Amino acid sequence: MATDSWKNGTSGDWNTATSWTTGAVPAATDDVIIDATNITQAYTVTVAKGESVGASSLTLNAPGDGTNQNPYVGAILQMDGTMTFAPGSAGLIGGSLQSVVLSNGGTFVNAGTVAPFIQGSGDVLFTGTNGFYVENELQSIGTVVVDTKNINELIGNTLTDGIFSAVGPNNVIDLGGALQGLKVDITKMQGPAIDPSLGFTGWTELTLNGPGTQINEWNG
Repeated sequence: MATDSWKNGTSGDWNTATSWTTGAVPAATDDVIIDATNITQAYTVTVAKGESVGASSLTLNAPGDGTNQNPYVGAILQMDGTMTFAPGSAGLIGGSLQSVVLSNGGTFVNAGTVAPFIQGSGDVLFTGTNGFYVENELQSIGTVVVDTKNINELIGNTLTDGIFSAVGPNNVIDLGGALQGLKVDITKMQGPAIDPSLGFTGWTELTLNGPGTQINEWNG
């Protein structure tokens, strides 16, 4: 696998070849890095509606690189098209937990562990054969469907990590679905155990914030 990196802290479209260090749009088997150095403001890399892109993995801002600032300084991914991770890959969207992924009507195929904060508007779909794992927060201000082979922080009926929040009137998160046949029945929430190397516990939440908000479970 090769590595392809975004060249500088300037906003632009993913499919612009000259914006990448290889001079080519990342291939489906590439490890993609969006983490420009020496930046002083946020910048956005966009996958527009109707566009399709691929990767083996994506790193969005390295941990500790300054994204935990106010105002935010770092890369934002605006993924409104289709992003497919290579079959057999881990489908990692890694990097700083303070990173931001926004999607308006996008589709993520074979995403695995997702470190950044993700906000979905319109109709957003996560699907594919990888186990999906939210390290930070998946927030819906539209309808977000998680119809993947597994939700890896769901162990039996216990949700062990991640924040799933529906925010604003009538906005929805649907967990499970017919595409991958994942049935969901959450009866308990329990944050992960203490990580001795970090010195703190994780946490998990299901949050409804607004009239008519829903977090639904598909049971077949």
